[in-house]
Amino acid sequence: MSMIPIDYRAQHPLEIARDQIAGKVAEYLAAGGEIAFVPIGVSGEKDAVWNNRKRTPGQTDNAHAAFQRNAAEKRRLLADTVRYCAEQGMSISATADAMDLDRNTIRKIAAEHGIQFGKR
Repeated sequence: MSMIPIDYRAQHPLEIARDQIAGKVAEYLAAGGEIAFVPIGVSGEKDAVWNNRKRTPGQTDNAHAAFQRNAAEKRRLLADTVRYCAEQGMSISATADAMDLDRNTIRKIAAEHGIQFGKR
């Protein structure tokens, strides 16, 4: 069995890609382009401007809003189930086992929605 020789003179593929990107950036700057810096914590999308027009909300914004609506609806349905279990006299542990959730999650849902366990 022979070993494959390693050519240590060859340039790593990442170095080649970095050099290509650096060349493109240099061309962009030489043509008068400017690099915009976005501060940490700012997405840059909400106030993005394209061709001197304010950008309208895109697919990412709509998808995120839909995700938030679905999460709120799921949490509301969980709260309804937790409320039903509490009204039936079930304990937090029994409710957590029945719903296959953590006991702390049941406690948080109950606290958020004013649900009390053990008091019928």
